[in-house]
Amino acid sequence: MPPESPEMAYAYRSGSELTPGPTPRKVPGSPRTMNYIHQESSSSITLSEDNSVDGNTPSTAPSTTTGISVAPSRPDVKIKYSLEVYDPNTRESLSLNQNDEPFEFPTSSGEVSGTQVATSDPPAIFEIVTAATGYDRRKRKGDDFFEMMGMGNDDMSTVQLDEPLKLEHIKINRLNETRMEIHSSLLIEAIKEVVDYYPNQNLMGDVLIIHKPYWVLIHHEKELKENLANLLEEAKDPAVEEVETITKKADHLKVMLDFVQPEIDRLVPAIERRLQKKIPTITFDSLWYLLKPGTFAYCQFDNEWIGCVIMRVKGKVGKTSEISRWNVLVWFLDYKHDLSRAYTESKDEKKHVIHRFEGEQDVMSLKVIPRELWDAVDGGARRAQFEARGLRKIQLLSCGHKQVNYKGESLETKKRMVRVLLAGSPGWLNAELPLVPQQTYPR
Repeated sequence: MPPESPEMAYAYRSGSELTPGPTPRKVPGSPRTMNYIHQESSSSITLSEDNSVDGNTPSTAPSTTTGISVAPSRPDVKIKYSLEVYDPNTRESLSLNQNDEPFEFPTSSGEVSGTQVATSDPPAIFEIVTAATGYDRRKRKGDDFFEMMGMGNDDMSTVQLDEPLKLEHIKINRLNETRMEIHSSLLIEAIKEVVDYYPNQNLMGDVLIIHKPYWVLIHHEKELKENLANLLEEAKDPAVEEVETITKKADHLKVMLDFVQPEIDRLVPAIERRLQKKIPTITFDSLWYLLKPGTFAYCQFDNEWIGCVIMRVKGKVGKTSEISRWNVLVWFLDYKHDLSRAYTESKDEKKHVIHRFEGEQDVMSLKVIPRELWDAVDGGARRAQFEARGLRKIQLLSCGHKQVNYKGESLETKKRMVRVLLAGSPGWLNAELPLVPQQTYPR
């Protein structure tokens, strides 16, 4: 985290008031969750280190009353932002929420800024939840919060811990993860329409959870935008009956795409530039983009290259809280045989581990290589070889047995136990096939 700054300033709305929301039911052994209601107006002020107020219009600092304020109706809420701060020492959880405006963190002092709103607002299209580790500064003796408020450590007992939690009360030590929780059934439906195969992502349930950097959405950016264009065109068709539903679905999809676009612009262009070079390269942190689930690829199995399909890619976090290796799981068709040399087709899996490396690496040196990139290098020679080999296997399997082992009584008048090999076209005993005894046993 950046070093502590001697100045602390937070933006508030003019005339705003923070008051406690409904008291949550206390469950023994469970972390405490705090929710608050915020009443907004348009002007903004700044609360500086000495508690003075500076702003465009005269105002007063936020008061802490015991009355309950009713939040204005927000039927147009599209995105809800939530901050969940866990204190590992007290095992308490602090929760702050606001609508349509992301939290600005971390600041130079490690706090968050934003506006708290009632959790009773209409459900948003989706919610962005950021999990962090930190604490309530009022409960830590020696924290510079007391210096900022003009108080010494001995004055800690005068702090009212039952007053509403404010933004300046929270100290964030570490930001852990950010996830998107999609509540709109129409948006979930729009995503399912384009995501055909993605084992990494659970698409079941009423709430769809996608972790940042939203891989499944970035991998399907093109398809999602095409789906949006189709929905907008469909809504213009006078013959369509459910125009309102289609329009709403398109609106929800557009809100999500607009939200993810900055993440796409931040990550994808640099990756694509490296992949378009004469010798394609990739950085370790970008492997998730290259190894998209469902992609045909080549990998090594039993010291030979085989064709496979990328199933999932999962990062393993090391001691430094960064990904130390990627576990790449692929699947392929395998042909196994028993003692009778009878071949059977089965689906097999193999995990490849790619450890962290510095800088860029040649894509062709990876343990798993997307087929499209390899084909561009060798002109599709390996692909043609594998497809010809696969065609032969399919032909052999589809035409039935060419040879069959038989062990039992012979068809002769004088019965005897035989073990024979029936060779030739499919079918058991065929008059045109020679009966070739391999070993006989007296009856």
